[in-house]
Amino acid sequence: MFFLKAILMLIFPFYRVNLPVFEYPSDLTYAEYNHGIATKNVSLSKSNQTYIDLRIFLDREKAGWKYDLTTYAPYHLFTSKIIKINCIDNKVVINFRNDDVWVQISKQIHTPCPTVSNQAITPPANGLPHLPGSM
Repeated sequence: MFFLKAILMLIFPFYRVNLPVFEYPSDLTYAEYNHGIATKNVSLSKSNQTYIDLRIFLDREKAGWKYDLTTYAPYHLFTSKIIKINCIDNKVVINFRNDDVWVQISKQIHTPCPTVSNQAITPPANGLPHLPGSM
């Protein structure tokens, strides 16, 4: 089904879909990349402010998504076992599992995605940094 929609999207570039309803994971890993190299790696729980801001951001951006077959380098990447959210300047790319198949959608945005770039990071004893409010 995804491939049929992807082909339709290629033939009809105006074809848009809504962001699917999915259950957010209990935690996400945030990685920031510079020229393909991860420069920051942080674990975020549902109570973390960046995680909350990301959910609010995606809730406001429900319409206007398109199926996308392009491969994107990571920039501001939020990942879990069921979803990957890549924020690239003025675009958001989401990969999610749909019946054991990964589907990719993207959307041009005017408001930047929330990131952890401006938040203080305190390293825990286990080595993976956590943000204030993410424990």
